[in-house]
Amino acid sequence: CQLAKALAPELPAFEVERALSLVRGWPLGLRVVLLAMRRGLKPELALETAEGLLAYLAYGLPEEVLREASRLALLGEVPEAEGQALLPYAEDLLLERREGKLWFHPLVRGALKTLLPEAEARGLLTKAAEEALDRGEGIRAAGFLLEAGRLGHVADLLVQEGFSWLARGFTYSVLRLLAHLPEALRQGRRALDLLEAEALRQAGRYQEAEAAYQKALRAGETRAYLGLARLFLDTVEPARGRPYLEEASRLFPEEARLLLAENLLNEGRVAEAEALGFSGPRLLLRQGRPKEALARLRESGDPGLHRPPQNHRESTLLRSLLECVAGDAEEGLRWAERGLWEAEVLGSPFGMSLAQARRGHALLVLERLEEAKAAYQAALAMAEGGPARLKVEALGGLAALGDEEAYREMVRLTRTAGDLWVEGFLTLMVALAWLRRGEVFSLPTLPLLDPFLQAVAEAYPFGDGWEDLLRVYPFLAHRTLFSPPVARVRRALWRLGRLPVPYHPGVRVEIRVLGGFEVRVEGRPVRFRRDKARLLLALLVAAQWEKEDLLEALSVSPGEFRVLWWEVVNALEPDRPRGARPYFLRQKPYGLFRQAPELYLDLEDPKAPPPRPSWGWTILFWMRFPGPTWRSGGESFCKALGSRTGFWPCAWIPWMRRS
Repeated sequence: CQLAKALAPELPAFEVERALSLVRGWPLGLRVVLLAMRRGLKPELALETAEGLLAYLAYGLPEEVLREASRLALLGEVPEAEGQALLPYAEDLLLERREGKLWFHPLVRGALKTLLPEAEARGLLTKAAEEALDRGEGIRAAGFLLEAGRLGHVADLLVQEGFSWLARGFTYSVLRLLAHLPEALRQGRRALDLLEAEALRQAGRYQEAEAAYQKALRAGETRAYLGLARLFLDTVEPARGRPYLEEASRLFPEEARLLLAENLLNEGRVAEAEALGFSGPRLLLRQGRPKEALARLRESGDPGLHRPPQNHRESTLLRSLLECVAGDAEEGLRWAERGLWEAEVLGSPFGMSLAQARRGHALLVLERLEEAKAAYQAALAMAEGGPARLKVEALGGLAALGDEEAYREMVRLTRTAGDLWVEGFLTLMVALAWLRRGEVFSLPTLPLLDPFLQAVAEAYPFGDGWEDLLRVYPFLAHRTLFSPPVARVRRALWRLGRLPVPYHPGVRVEIRVLGGFEVRVEGRPVRFRRDKARLLLALLVAAQWEKEDLLEALSVSPGEFRVLWWEVVNALEPDRPRGARPYFLRQKPYGLFRQAPELYLDLEDPKAPPPRPSWGWTILFWMRFPGPTWRSGGESFCKALGSRTGFWPCAWIPWMRRS
């Protein structure tokens, strides 16, 4: 965010997002935490510093109110009945009211705590810890004991309950408790090293987590092999995870079995993963069954948010991707945005970066290309400081928008990670995005493709003959990441007998009037052999005509008109067989078939840029109107141009009426 760039530009975006999730988006809290992090504090410890905040809170508040607030703030939250005296000052103390309780922000609590004598604070904290333990709230009790200085008791609670706290999503609370334990106190409690490694992994601090697991291994904690295997499953780096999985399988065969299966899936060895018991939407996706995977996800329940983040396994983010592959891209965008919110709540920079990449995919399909680019760039910024593999989807998205260097970097990272399936998936996503823009991407050899991706690769660039693919994967006829251009889809539907038109040319036509008259077919400019053929098309763009009016406007005979007409038809439909009825042009009256989905006309595009047009061809247009013929379409065409460009040649109309 802009505040982070201004206060601590040297901090990686990954760290900033973690700090932002800890302070729950509170700008004042973020400012204090960032300044503390610049001095080297980790974000969970930075929350305990409250420099400058006490002066802000104390300004103008009665002393007795501050004292009562400092006593209650030690508890973190209290029933409203106990905090009645503070309610008139709730705004000054930055209190939050939640379900009948008053809640103190951690930074406010830390600031107020400094007003209490040390002995009194210790007594209140010890009593609060005992009450919390009686209620079964071990993690709150550990926090109170830590502040009371009873570190041995804290260490014992972490050994007994720390892993269950992580399973409930209390990642940063566990890290904060561990950070206060001296090394001497850890001696004889080897489980604490493993607990710290697990917490760092859940927090997305993968380099620190790897070092902590290695430390646990050196201390004889062999379960660290399982942790290292999970780490490289989180970051989707199957090549790095393989040696740890082999050792974990030898020592803990039952626990390692599903981890090994997931790693095999990430390597593209889908049948072996399934044989080991892996199942679910991710398996179906990599088996080339995206529609079934999507159906399975649509039926699944909400896992809630009282859990650790799942990174790329998050069901919302997988749902977003599958909607873009085999469903509804609008839904894909909605699920990506929900996934972004969930990642913020869970404090997962990995999830936030991936959610932005998935937003980019949905926006790419919806042809909101500038927004897609911004989403991919945001994903890359959030991935800074995280695992390199996290950048892959965003790089693939930028490649789909035309960045060839991003494509090369994406390929390098997927091959380093050992995930060749993702390389094939993203390469084909790029190739189809280029094709929809009218460019053919040179497909490399893709060694590891599922049946769906293999069929797409073989059909590319979707000339005639790929119709059977639509029978097997009907979602390709809709807007998805792997859909061919609409012109080729509609031609395939016509060849299957599912499109009620006598002929379909299978091309996209662009006609641009603003800035000069230009015609493109499949992205290539059309060159007319005769100027009057070009003029004829311009007249057909302007309005519908009776044949006699066209003959008069063009000053041609019926025979000459026939030659011009078929030149225009064949220019727009290059491979049209003799005798086939034109698709883009209409007769009786003569005009352009503006309703064709394969036709783009900038005059009808509200988002088309409105440059001042080049009027050379327009002047020629008007000079070709003898007598009253302009009334058949010239005035309406003139007004259409003026409304789009702000340059009103309608001032010429009275002159033309007099001519």
